[in-house]
Amino acid sequence: MHTSRLRLIGVLSAPVGTRHDALLRLCESTLEPLIDALEGSKACLALRVDGTILEFLEAHEVALADRLARLCADGRVEPVGGGFYAPILALLPWRDALGQLEMTAGFLERRTGVRPTGAWLDEGVWEPRLAEVLEAGGATWTAIDAGALRAAAIDGELDGHFVTEHVGRPLAVLPIDAALVRAVAAHDGAAVVERVRASAERLGRDVTLTWAGPASVLADGGSASGLQTLLDALDLATDVTLALPGPTVEQEVGRGRVYLASGVAPAMTAQTIAPWRIAGWQRRRAMLQAAGDGESEAEQWLRGGIWQAFLARYGEIDRLHKRMLDVSRRFAAVERVMRNGGFRAMSQLVKPRRALYRGQVGAVFGWGARAAMHDADIRAAVHAALCEAERSVEGLVRGRSDFLEVSLRDVYAELETAVLVRSRRLRVVVRPHAGGTVACLEHTASGLALHDVLTRRQELGQPPGMPQDAYERALFHDRIAPVAAAGSEPLDDPPGAGDLLNARYRLLGADTQGRGADETARITLAGRGEVVLGDGRTVAVEVVKRIEVDARHEAVRVRWAVELAEAVAEPLEFLVECNLSAATSRCEEAEVALGGGPARAAAEPQQGNASSLELRLPLRRARVGLHLQRSDAAVGAQPMRLAVAPLFSLAMPHGATPRPAFQGVTALARVPLAEGSRRLEFEAWLSVVAEGAADDVD
Repeated sequence: MHTSRLRLIGVLSAPVGTRHDALLRLCESTLEPLIDALEGSKACLALRVDGTILEFLEAHEVALADRLARLCADGRVEPVGGGFYAPILALLPWRDALGQLEMTAGFLERRTGVRPTGAWLDEGVWEPRLAEVLEAGGATWTAIDAGALRAAAIDGELDGHFVTEHVGRPLAVLPIDAALVRAVAAHDGAAVVERVRASAERLGRDVTLTWAGPASVLADGGSASGLQTLLDALDLATDVTLALPGPTVEQEVGRGRVYLASGVAPAMTAQTIAPWRIAGWQRRRAMLQAAGDGESEAEQWLRGGIWQAFLARYGEIDRLHKRMLDVSRRFAAVERVMRNGGFRAMSQLVKPRRALYRGQVGAVFGWGARAAMHDADIRAAVHAALCEAERSVEGLVRGRSDFLEVSLRDVYAELETAVLVRSRRLRVVVRPHAGGTVACLEHTASGLALHDVLTRRQELGQPPGMPQDAYERALFHDRIAPVAAAGSEPLDDPPGAGDLLNARYRLLGADTQGRGADETARITLAGRGEVVLGDGRTVAVEVVKRIEVDARHEAVRVRWAVELAEAVAEPLEFLVECNLSAATSRCEEAEVALGGGPARAAAEPQQGNASSLELRLPLRRARVGLHLQRSDAAVGAQPMRLAVAPLFSLAMPHGATPRPAFQGVTALARVPLAEGSRRLEFEAWLSVVAEGAADDVD
């Protein structure tokens, strides 16, 4: 009889931005039952707990953290490392990936006395260079879906571990057995034991198989029945025992060398390959199953595309990623100066480093089971963390002084020049090639990202007929259309407005004027489009747009000069769309007031003959104001009007039905041209008032 081993790796994670009550429920429903079950048995388990939960335990659940530490010290729980705030390591600069690995290892060693030898890959993203990064970070093993090894031409039973390397840095790869994943999820302990036995019988030797998955599967809502069912089945089996990954990797000889292609976990597959390829695969799977292959055998033939594909699909997330990289570079530059005998003590980098790492949480940059990229709370927490990191770094360099700088560069790595304006209070990015819009407006003093909304897209499994946008939402989108075509719903695209929405504006100038606190940045753009009249004729329109930001105030002012090639009898409206983040996933936590009137919940559409609105964010202790003012003194012009409506995208968690995800509000300003007039001039300014905003950094 063979004596085989089963390795269990449970993963417990919560993205940055998870609320206190949710973290408490997670500990009570998952971590505490697992600790109870382990303390009452001789079982062992490898456990990955990310930094958000580790910090919560240390601050609020010390007794539970102590119990976990004792299990680690006794060799009953093997702590598993990885990036501290659960980042996608492949998305990070090497220095940050190593820093996050070291932060986790140091925290666990300090708290449990055990330094981890394994590293978990959050979001399941792998690329070959990670072998070097993980090994340099002190890891000797990681766990990867067995399908990745099948795709690397590894045949037969996948047990034990395989060895990969990059530039001579070796790493053990533990294949996660798909049949075990299904059996454990079904709480079928007998099936787990039978899977291990069947593998040993086919090979004629002892085997070591690996299960890895959410720790909640073992805890089962607070009863630990999933783990207990498995332990009961193992008690009846004398030929299968539990083992920890670290010791088994040290004791066993590897099954061979393997080189794995870049890839993602199965849950992200549909987001990284083309829909036509999914349809083709579904036909191929049916053929394989008809030929006698089971579901698991058929699935191993499908591998996802390159893992960065979701960055191409979601431009807003791609720009957030580039924002994170920019903060990382600024931090690294200051760190280099300080390491070389610079002007500050190295201890002053602890706070900005931790904030930077919080801004690298992987769930918001990828497609996870919680669809965190659609979660406005998590994205708001990431923006706040990145603003804090940048604010801290700027405080080390500049102190309390005001500053204003304008630079022209490829901000988002898209081979297009954008204009970046930075002050002590604001960060503004203007994209001339994308309709002359403001793609980023961050109130860095409070960490509020006003631009942070997601576009409505077609998502996997979405019911037909759901609304989608033909453009990515931003601030100060320009449109022009006949009044009859403009419609009353700010979420819908009026006919004839597409030219200016997606027009490439010319950058006429970007400079600063004045000095010190009176310095002002001015960006001048020019766009050209056409408006389609009711009779089908088109009339050319020229737009000159000037965006101003000053060093002292927390506002962006935009001035428009609109001129038609010829006067038309048909009434026209110039429309400006501003999409404003509410920094929350709950629409009832934001209020909108039009024209100084009573505030109403942001979930309710509103419109009227008002030239101003206020978005109130009580939880953020912030108010955002949008104000319009006509400056051409046109005779007979109709009043300007504002309409506002909530903006929802569809979140698509893996294996779940679509659900609406609140993103914020979209405000549409309508500025009518006077009858018979060819020219229109007006301005708008967007201001932020945040209580308790950080003024500088210690």
